[in-house]
Amino acid sequence: TGADGATGPTGATGADGATGPTGADGATGPTGPTGADGATGPTGADGATGPTGADGATGPTGTIIDPVIGFAQNNAGDSIAIVLDPPTVIPLPDQQTLSPEITVDGSNTVFTVNEAGLYRIAYYVNIVTADSFASEILINGTVNLASIVDVGGDINSTSTEFFVTLAAGDTISLAVLGEPATLELSSGSGAVLVIQQIGLT
Repeated sequence: TGADGATGPTGATGADGATGPTGADGATGPTGPTGADGATGPTGADGATGPTGADGATGPTGTIIDPVIGFAQNNAGDSIAIVLDPPTVIPLPDQQTLSPEITVDGSNTVFTVNEAGLYRIAYYVNIVTADSFASEILINGTVNLASIVDVGGDINSTSTEFFVTLAAGDTISLAVLGEPATLELSSGSGAVLVIQQIGLT
């Protein structure tokens, strides 16, 4: 037999074989870092109302303040002469109910308030025969504009109420005025004045 000949060139690569079966899972890797916080979710619905708490301790007893009030009227059917200026003050000698803080002079026309405060003042005037007149309250001798009742024409009565801050020592009078005339007050309730303190200052 003669010697082997030289090796021939490598042949072409054959086609890929079929894929083998999947290998087993590898071991779990380490836990990654925590992610950033997500956005805050919407507020949930209100919960049920809790039970009522126990009553608190009773507070201290407040100071009792005696009411300051003055009431007086003219029920004798007096005749009152009036002119435009100065106004004529009506005497109020009847049914007087005055707190110690309110006093009246000997003519029963000037009432003095001896405690400062916010006051309600009310009055009415009734006459027998209708006439043209106005009524008002004088405080320290000066008309209080809020107190004026002047409707014009012939009338039988006037009335109003208003609030005013008074100082200790202020005086109050009920007055009428008009063209010269004589007004006959009604018997029983010809004129009434009420002075009532509703607050301190």
